[in-house]
Amino acid sequence: MPAHQVQMISSHGAGDAFIGALAARLNQGAALAEATRFAQAAAALHVTSPVAVRDTISAETVKIFLNAHSGRP
Repeated sequence: MPAHQVQMISSHGAGDAFIGALAARLNQGAALAEATRFAQAAAALHVTSPVAVRDTISAETVKIFLNAHSGRP
């Protein structure tokens, strides 16, 4: 799956954000493709957010991001 094209602030922790979101969605019963799509969006939000506000990223903000970027990439 292609990644979202975003302006990165810092990639520190991007893998953790991705794998955490992926595991959470799979645990909620999502299919692998949907969970991967969600995790990519979570990682994109993570790398484009200032470090001080990264802890405010939630499932709801990821869903908003996905809705805004449905035309990907």
